[in-house]
Amino acid sequence: MWFNAYVELNRKNIDLGKLLDALDGFHPAIGDSPRGWTSARISLQAETLKQATVLALTLVADAGGAEPIHCEVQIEDEFTARRGFIPVPELVGATEAAELIGVSRQRVQQLASNGDLPSTRSVARRSCSRWRQSWTTPRCTSARWPRFTPAPRPMATTKAS
Repeated sequence: MWFNAYVELNRKNIDLGKLLDALDGFHPAIGDSPRGWTSARISLQAETLKQATVLALTLVADAGGAEPIHCEVQIEDEFTARRGFIPVPELVGATEAAELIGVSRQRVQQLASNGDLPSTRSVARRSCSRWRQSWTTPRCTSARWPRFTPAPRPMATTKAS
């Protein structure tokens, strides 16, 4: 499981280049805490929160040559959610959305422009000088959309003479 850890060390003026190099495999972000202490944010894999905490404290303390004074560890999904990062779902164009829900591409465009199908306008370069606008919709939305089933047509009746 992936975790995100933030650790502050009890020293200022640590060689940040050396700290970055030592934490290179953990996607480090190095800086100063609000009170001026050296801080590091890293991503790491562990089995449990406890294991991730011990590992983060050990890695950052050894890399910085100082004692930790503050530590926060969260699972990656929680870290992402608290920061307001919203993952972008896989998007499909109008043609693929039409195939998924069983209607024509023009009908998807109509549903999208009316706001009946969650989608957004996208712009793509078609050639060197031309731009093309289209609708894109999340694949998961299209997949959950009820498939269109045409109503049965009444049979034509003829009068017997």
